[in-house]
Amino acid sequence: MLQLPGYIPQRQFHVLVSLPGEEHNFTVLPDTSGRFRVMEHGEVLGEVSLTPENKCVRQSGNLKKNVVNQLEDHIKNYYHEFKNLFG
Repeated sequence: MLQLPGYIPQRQFHVLVSLPGEEHNFTVLPDTSGRFRVMEHGEVLGEVSLTPENKCVRQSGNLKKNVVNQLEDHIKNYYHEFKNLFG
């Protein structure tokens, strides 16, 4: 696996996102500053970050609002499980 600067491949996790009529398995790579790179089949779909209020915000890419909302739940769970990762 290619080592991405700032991202922690050892902490990657996978999420299942439901869209009308289909489901997608995304890989999420966290970095040390609270940003998350969202990928599917090795292609970068975008990046999101988690605000101090635990809201997921799209930083780049073409992730639709319903996808970001689903990612928010998964990322909040991940963030709380590994809370020492970012600070």
